[in-house]
Amino acid sequence: MENKVLKDLLNVSADIDKSYISKLVANNKPLMFDIGCYDGKDSLEFLKLFNDPLIYAFEADKRSLKLFHKNCNSKKIILQPYALTNTDGEIDWYASDSPTRRHYEDQDNWSASSSAAIPKDCLGVFSDVSFKKESVTSYKLDTWVEKHLGSNVIVDFMWIDVNGAEKDFILGALKTLKNTRFVYTEFCKTDAIQLYENAISKDEILDMLPQFEELGIYSFLGNYGNILLRNNSLG
Repeated sequence: MENKVLKDLLNVSADIDKSYISKLVANNKPLMFDIGCYDGKDSLEFLKLFNDPLIYAFEADKRSLKLFHKNCNSKKIILQPYALTNTDGEIDWYASDSPTRRHYEDQDNWSASSSAAIPKDCLGVFSDVSFKKESVTSYKLDTWVEKHLGSNVIVDFMWIDVNGAEKDFILGALKTLKNTRFVYTEFCKTDAIQLYENAISKDEILDMLPQFEELGIYSFLGNYGNILLRNNSLG
């Protein structure tokens, strides 16, 4: 038990160094998905790390889409204005806002906590954040990939930040995930906190993706964190 605790502690860091991801992927022309891309900054960082990446960025919140268009103009980053869940069609969307949180001086909203999942404990943990229910277009990732890329495509890396909607995302992406080499995803549930309804823990993510192994936990703050996974079935 002590060794496991020590291993867990060693695998936790404040944030992941994206250059480590580039070393893992080891492909100068990777196919990458940035899911829940917000303002596009993660996509831009990946663009700098690889010689010739192709990045599909997914974002459903209309305010985040404005930020993305402001920041990103590369033809190697292809924006898809959709949510990715276990539904093909219109879904409820919980658009976040906060009077105190801003990433930009001229920003008059906070869309970074928006989700396809219903807010739960985050309403108390982050009491300055509120939500308004709207409607957006959603796809299952498997549906989208089959239509645009074909069923046998190999995805080199998937960066997932869907604010508590991880379970629905995974259920709609099981086929694509089997053909994905590396995954980095947020989890929004711990033993004491479930930030959004139906949010799942890191262990539940691993249970849903048995072909993946855990490489590390990052940005764990007690309420949520991120897990890096490798698909062992792809070698």
